[in-house]
Amino acid sequence: MSKEPTLRAVLFSESLIRNNQGGLFSVVNIFARVNTQKLPMVVHALHVYLKLADMDAGTAYRLRLELRDSEDELLVHLEEEGTVQEGSQECEWGFRFPPISVKRAGPNYLTVFYNKVILGGARLMVRLVPEERGTQWL
Repeated sequence: MSKEPTLRAVLFSESLIRNNQGGLFSVVNIFARVNTQKLPMVVHALHVYLKLADMDAGTAYRLRLELRDSEDELLVHLEEEGTVQEGSQECEWGFRFPPISVKRAGPNYLTVFYNKVILGGARLMVRLVPEERGTQWL
């Protein structure tokens, strides 16, 4: 079994672009908060960038991501497997979430799992704002 990786970075963004030559990501419009005029709302463009370290080169890793709201309701989960390049101990992962229905304001928590072990995560805040401000990604 491969060793447990270390989670170095988690970023929420509107888009991820992967370079075909080097495989590196460009993370577009990073945010940690979504402002909305009304709930429920649907988040259509949610991407997550992960940077992992302390990995075994040439080994396949399976990750699971869960996004839960403040009431611990599961909003969405994704699983993906990837292989660390030979000669490397680090890996970048990009995830595109399907449209997510958000019912309540408050913190939403993304948790990253490897073999049922929590590596870490991040918080995505949803806030209700007056109508004149509209929906914003901040």
